[in-house]
Amino acid sequence: MIPIIIEIEGPKAHVVGYLPDDVVRYLRQELSFKVDGAFFAEAYEQGRWDGRKYLFTENGHVFATGLVSRVAASLRIIGYDATVVDSRPLSDPQHFMPVRIAEQLYDFQRNAVDQAIYYRNGMLRIATGGGKTRVGSALISEL
Repeated sequence: MIPIIIEIEGPKAHVVGYLPDDVVRYLRQELSFKVDGAFFAEAYEQGRWDGRKYLFTENGHVFATGLVSRVAASLRIIGYDATVVDSRPLSDPQHFMPVRIAEQLYDFQRNAVDQAIYYRNGMLRIATGGGKTRVGSALISEL
């Protein structure tokens, strides 16, 4: 496996160093999709556009941070061993704003918060007007 580094720098990430042209083409294809209705575009009709939206740049090898695991997996398939380096600055806890729930939670809301924390995931299914925003706020404030 060929070692390579993926660096995260905020909302964008990039592959560090040299990538052969065929690897860049492969990643661009893997991180692209056909645009609905592209065949109506003049550029498509004239052959100046292939109708795809590319999420990986040729210059700089930049892509959205949310695609890091997909890029790493795609690189692994073709023989690269990707190491992810997260260069984003850490937040300073003393600058966090405390979140307080102004009103007490109802028992069913408190139960929803407790269950989400216990199971470490979940989906809120509460009736209209049942306080999903309050439950979500309470959950966030306790994490």
